Order: sequence, then structure tokens, then C-alpha cells
Amino acid sequence: MRLENLAIAQDSQAVPCWSSSAPEADYDLGSCGLQEEQRWRHPAGFDRGSDANILASRWLDSRTSFRREEAESSPDRHVVSIALRSTRLRMTRGARTVYDGVMPAGMLQVTGPSQRLTAEFQAPCDFIHFYVRNDYLRERRDAALSGTAQPMRDLSDLTVRDPLAEQLGRTLIEGRNAGDRLYAESVGQTVVMRLAGLQPPRAKVSALS
Repeated sequence: MRLENLAIAQDSQAVPCWSSSAPEADYDLGSCGLQEEQRWRHPAGFDRGSDANILASRWLDSRTSFRREEAESSPDRHVVSIALRSTRLRMTRGARTVYDGVMPAGMLQVTGPSQRLTAEFQAPCDFIHFYVRNDYLRERRDAALSGTAQPMRDLSDLTVRDPLAEQLGRTLIEGRNAGDRLYAESVGQTVVMRLAGLQPPRAKVSALS
């Protein structure tokens, strides 16, 4: 499967997270399709014992003033975010700057488990966040890369632009599918499948295959 218009910027990467001041578990997709976040990367409802493969939430912030957020990823999940609108922000992890500048709509960001992220926002933003179990992601990647000689790359700190993922993300908040639990999960599965087939780039900018 060939995915068009997907540019990987390995030096401008992102790290979606949970806060250390909030519970580390995720909310249960059984209650609703897309959980609104009261704080960045902190869905309002949580289920510490949830074993759902993919959980979904939305961070919508219309403020134009400078604000700073902190979060830390759960140890048993990767987090994939989709920017639904262009925004300006700076993301850091410790002393490392992982993203700094204008982030266009359609940008995917992946963070590994147990990673702390600080984000400084300077414009309104709208993100969909998928919290993906490590085992499920590993299974999808094993299946996608079986029969190939390609090594399995680490997806942590990956930034990749995917216009289709943006379109899918929008269907979670617009139209008849908004709030549909099964649909939200299927969108998350599609995004994971697209990431699962990611091949190591030959240069700084490459494409998903």
C-alpha cells in the first residue's frame, strides 16, 4: 500500500503524554467514542483496568495566549496524536527540543511509553489523541513487516504528515459518526495500520509504504 504526501521529519519529532499528576490509566471506550480532555492529554474519565487496544480523546483549546502544559505517557501505551488544525508550539523532553514551530494540520506525532513531555502553546489547537497498547502496536507491526527484510524501527518521537489521517480524525468530530465508539476505534486501528507499515527512511524526508 502506497501512502501519498507523507513526509517524515526525524529531527522535528513529538511526544504525546500523560501527566504525572493525573491517573496513568486511560478512559474506557465502552462509555463513549471520543472523550473530551479537561487538561491536555488527560481525558476526563479513566478506567485504570481498561484492556482496550485503542483509546481516543480530543484536546480542543481556543486560547491565543501563551500556556504551558506537562504530561507523561502511560508505561503500557504509545500515544499517537493528529493535529486537526495548524498551530504554533514548542515541545521538549528534558533538555531536548522535539518540536518547535508551526505544526500544520494533518501532522501525526508518536511517543513511546513512560515519556514526559512539556508543551508550550502559542495559538489555538485541536488534537485527536489515540492511546495504543504496546502489545497491539507490536502485533500490527509484526504483521505489516512479515516477509520483508526491513528492520522494525522505533516509532517513538516520530513526526509524519498524513492528510488522510487528518480527514479520518475530522470524521470523529463531524457528521453522523461523531461519538460512535466502534467508529472511533476503527479510525484508531486504521491510523495504527498506516504507521505499522512505516519503512526506515533512506534520507531525512521519506514516505510511508
